[in-house]
Amino acid sequence: MSETVLKQINKKDDGVDVYNYTGKSTMGRELKSTTTFIKDTEAHIIGCMCINFDITDVISARNVLNELCRINENEVNEIGQINKINDVLYDIVENTIHKFGRPVIYLTKDEKVNIVKDLEEKGVFLIKGAIDYVANALQVSRYTIYNYLDGIRETK
Repeated sequence: MSETVLKQINKKDDGVDVYNYTGKSTMGRELKSTTTFIKDTEAHIIGCMCINFDITDVISARNVLNELCRINENEVNEIGQINKINDVLYDIVENTIHKFGRPVIYLTKDEKVNIVKDLEEKGVFLIKGAIDYVANALQVSRYTIYNYLDGIRETK
């Protein structure tokens, strides 16, 4: 409970409910708090209810996401354009992954092998840089993609 709230209670002021203020716990954790005053029939404060929500981890996650999403718009390649991966490669890979209907992190190894197989059949790996791009898109190493391709090509 904040010092301001304690003063209101001790002075018997007509406390006004306070919503969504921040503070710190005794352990240094960040808190988002709300205080509601409980009053008797004559509108005198007889108590209060405080709800504290520990937002330390949420703030940390937000900071990580902000850092990951930050881009330097001034950084361009030699020709003055932002470096982009071939649009055709991007579209084919994204559409193939999208068919599975869930984020890559939740795909099984067999599903990733099937994606690589589909991409192989579409000729994606003939494009320079495709191995690295697909490895990044599937969140695996380039060597894993090579292993998937070896297995696919052996079964043909």
